[in-house]
Amino acid sequence: MEGVVLAILLFQILRQLSSGRSSALPEDADLSRQADAYAAQGHFDLAEQTLYRLLGRAEKKLGPEAIEVGIYLRRLAQVKMQRRDFAAAIPMLHRVVFIQATNLGPYSSDLLQTLDWLAQLYHAQGNPDAALVMMRRVLEIHSKVYGDRDCRTAPVWHALGLILHRKGDLPGAADAFRKELALHEANPRPGEPELALCLSNLGITLAQQNQFDDAEPLLERSLAMREKVFGPESPELSATLMALAELLWKNGDLQKAEPVYRRNLAIGEKAFGAEDLRLIPALDQLGRMLADKEDYGGAEPFLRRALALQEKTDSKDYPQLAERLHRLASLLLEKQEFAEAAALFRRELEIKENHLAQDQAGISLTLGALGWALFRNRECGEAEVHIRRALAMGETGGDGAAIFVSNQLYQLGSVLHAKGDLAAAEPVLWRCLGLREKALGADHLSSAQVLEALAGLHVAKGDAQASVPLLRQALAIKEKTLRPATRRSQPLWSTWP
Repeated sequence: MEGVVLAILLFQILRQLSSGRSSALPEDADLSRQADAYAAQGHFDLAEQTLYRLLGRAEKKLGPEAIEVGIYLRRLAQVKMQRRDFAAAIPMLHRVVFIQATNLGPYSSDLLQTLDWLAQLYHAQGNPDAALVMMRRVLEIHSKVYGDRDCRTAPVWHALGLILHRKGDLPGAADAFRKELALHEANPRPGEPELALCLSNLGITLAQQNQFDDAEPLLERSLAMREKVFGPESPELSATLMALAELLWKNGDLQKAEPVYRRNLAIGEKAFGAEDLRLIPALDQLGRMLADKEDYGGAEPFLRRALALQEKTDSKDYPQLAERLHRLASLLLEKQEFAEAAALFRRELEIKENHLAQDQAGISLTLGALGWALFRNRECGEAEVHIRRALAMGETGGDGAAIFVSNQLYQLGSVLHAKGDLAAAEPVLWRCLGLREKALGADHLSSAQVLEALAGLHVAKGDAQASVPLLRQALAIKEKTLRPATRRSQPLWSTWP
C-alpha cells in the first residue's frame, strides 16, 4: 500500500552480537579486550587485525570447528556489519552456524540467534529468497524446541511475514501475520505494541489484496491500542493512521478518509514542525485524495508543500522529485492552468532524461502529459512533437502498452484537428478507436470519447450528416455505461498498463 512501509528492523543485531560472546582463551584475554577497544573507538582496521590474529591462534590450538573459533568469527562479523560490509559478514555467520550446530546441536538457542541475524542481513540486502530460507529454519527450530503454540514463536512469524511481503507473496504474508496474531492473542498478557504492530501489518496486507472489509477492523483495533499506549497525539500513530486513511480512500469512502488524513498531518506538524521532511508522505497522500474528490483547490496547497519539502531533500532523489512534479502538474492540468502545468512537466522530463534514462515508460508518460498540456495551452506545434515521440516509444511496448498508445493517438488526432489537418487526423482517430475496442471492449466509455472526436471531424469537414451515426453510437455507450455515481476516468496521459 502506497505511503506505508512495512519496515523490517535488524533486531538490534549489533547489540545482540556484542552480548552473545563467550570467554576468550585466558592467554588471549588482553588481545580480546584490545579488539573491543579498537572497535568502540571506530578503529575497525585494527579491530579486524586483532580479531584475525585471535581467530588464527584459536584455529591452530583448538581446531577449525571449536566453539571459540565461532565466537571470534561472530565478533569479526560484528565489525564487518559496523562497517556496513554485509557481504563479508554473511559467509562468516554461515560458518558460525556450522560450528554452533556441530558443538551445540541443531536446536541450540545460539544457533537460532545466528540464523535470525542472517535472515535480517539477507533481507536488508534485498535478497528475500535467502532470508526466507534462514527464517524457515528458525521457525522449524522454534517449533521443535518450544512447540507451535509458544508465544516466543510470534516474532518469528512476524519476521517471516515481512520477508514474504517483500517478495510480493501477499497471501503468504497474511497467513504468517495471522499465525503471529493467534500467538499474541493466546498469550494471557500480550505485549500491546507488538500486538498493535501485528494488527497493522495484517490489515495493510489484506487491504493490498482488496480485502477491505477484513482489513478495516484490524487497523481500527491497532489504532485504538496505539492511542492507549502512546497517546492520541503521538507520531507513533502515523503509520496506522496513514494505512487506515488509504484503505478508506481505496474503498471509495473519501468522506471518512479525509479527516483521518488531516489528523495524521496535524499530529506530524505538531510533533515535528510544518517544514519537517517527514511530513512529505502525509501531505502527498492528503493532496492526492482531495484531487480524487475533485477538490482541486483544496488539494493544491498540500501538493505544493510536498514538492517544496521534496526539493529540500537529497538532490539525488530524482524518482521522488519527478513524482512530486508530476502530481502537481497533473492537478494544475485538471484546473486548466496549462502554462504552469507544462512548465512542471518540462522539469519532470528533464530530470527523467538526465537521471532516469532507463525508465523509458516513465519518460513516455511525461512526454504525453507535456504534449497534452501544451495542446491545451494552444501550443500545437510543440505539442505534436512531444506526443509523436511518446507514441513512438509506446509502440515499442507491445500489447501491454496498447492503452497508452491509444491515448497518444487520441491526443495526436486532437492536435492535428486543431491544426486543421483533418485528413491526417481521421486515420489516427480510427486507429485509436480500434485499439480501445480491442483492449477494453466496444462499449467502453473511452470509445465514446473517440467516436465524438470523429464526429467532430466530419462536422469540421462540412459533412454533419456523417457525424450522426457516430454520435448515436457514442450516446448509446454512455447510456449503457454511465450511472449517477460514476466517477470520471483517469486522465488520458496517465495510463501505462
